[in-house]
Order: sequence, then structure tokens, then C-alpha cells
Amino acid sequence: MRSQAKIDHCQTANDVRRAARQARDRRRAWNEPPRPAPVLAAPAEPPADVQPPEPPPPPPPPASPPDVRAPVAAFDEVIDAVATACGIARDVLLTEMVEQRPIEARKLAAALCLRRCRAPVQAVSDYFGMIEAAVGDAARVLDWLFRDFALSRRAPLLQLVRVLQRHWIDELPRPAYSIEQIQIEVARAFAVNRNDMLSPRRAQEIVVPRQVAVALARLLTRRSYPEIGKRFGRDHTTILHTVQKMKPLCDALVREVKSDAPLTVWVRAAKALIETGILRS
Repeated sequence: MRSQAKIDHCQTANDVRRAARQARDRRRAWNEPPRPAPVLAAPAEPPADVQPPEPPPPPPPPASPPDVRAPVAAFDEVIDAVATACGIARDVLLTEMVEQRPIEARKLAAALCLRRCRAPVQAVSDYFGMIEAAVGDAARVLDWLFRDFALSRRAPLLQLVRVLQRHWIDELPRPAYSIEQIQIEVARAFAVNRNDMLSPRRAQEIVVPRQVAVALARLLTRRSYPEIGKRFGRDHTTILHTVQKMKPLCDALVREVKSDAPLTVWVRAAKALIETGILRS
């Protein structure tokens, strides 16, 4: 009992002292005068003979993106000439998606706009509703015709188009080789198994023949990317990427091999160019 009473007494004494301190602090706060606000010194003025520093020059304006707008007037002239030479209505030439003749006429017009009008490939692609790779393929066929038939690029447009449409559309042979024939010939030339070439293997000795076969399939059969991808067990985007990667090889083949050369000549030329390191340049 005595210990409990002592504890209660100590707690009461502590409460009293704490209350006294709080009261003293409040009285001290009431009696203290308010503190004056600090006075900031005015900035020193520079001497009269010192010139203020010149402001930095404004940053240069951002570079404008390249102009990829289609030269519509030049494109219209080419389309009218192709439509007249092929006997196809202009609207059909630009919109037909089933009949082969208007589709080939549209490719011819796109290639002429790219080569003769010197328009950016993106502008031609947007105007004709074709992917850029298809525009490039059409331009390579046009280069073939200019080279094989010694055509003048400066000939009058309508006269030139009549000659081109005769070789491109009227007399252009249908694909003579199947994708399977190209696969077999490439596998034989590179001494690999065709099944390995079509497998998911990524070894270098398998990847290079596979890429060559894809490029030749696109170049010689003119099949669509989904069709080629189906034959190789790949997605069409993978085929598109491969064709773009092999573009230096395709361009060199177009320059060095005649369009009517046998398939073995194409494959041997492709292998020889690969061995020269054309893809590393």
C-alpha cells in the first residue's frame, strides 16, 4: 500500500511540474515582442561602364522532315499514259484488286513514277496504295526491260509506255518456276538439306540458303509475301524483312543476270555474290 501511494504521489508531482512548464512557456510567448521581418539588401547596380551580357542566340529551328508529297501532276500524266496504252479505265487501274491485267498496269505506272518522275518511294507507295517493297520490285522489273530491250528513258512518255506494256503485260511470261523448284535448286547449290532449310534452325549454314531462296522466290515468281511465307513456314512479315535484307543481292542479280536465264544461273550467281560478301558491304 505504501509503495502504491508513493507511485501515485510521483505521478501527481510530475503532472504538476509539466503543467507549470506549459504555463510558463505560454506567459513567455505572450510577453515577447514580435520579431521584425528581415530586410533584404537591394541588388548592387553594375558600374556604368560595364555592358550587360548579350542574351544567348535563339536555338535553330528544327529541321523540317523530307518532303514526301506526291507530284500529283506528274503522276496523273503517267497514269493517263498507262491507262491509254493498256486500254484500261483510270479508276480500274487504280482500284482493281482481282484482275491481273489492271494490277500489272498499276505496277508499271508505279515503277514509272518512281524512275521517270524521281519521286520518293514513300510518295509512290502512298499514292498507289502499295507497300514500298512492292514498288521496289516493280522498279526492278522496269530496270530489266530498259536493259534487255535497250529502251531510252527519255523517249516520249506515251511511246515508251506502249513499248513497256507490250513487254510487261502482253508478252511478259508467267512465272516459269515454282517456289518448290527454287528451294530444291538452292538447297542443292549450297549443299544443305531442303527440310533443314525449311525448319526453324538458325545455324548460319542454314539461314543463308533460306534467305537466298526467299529472295529468289520473290524475284522470280512474283508471288505475294503471304504465299511465300506459307511455303517456307514463316509469317509474311518475316518474309518481308528477309527480302528487304537481301535487297543488295536482288539488285546485283538484276544487273548481272538476264531475265530469261535458267534457274540454275540465278542460283549460281546468287551464291557467287554471297561469297564475295555483298551483304556485308
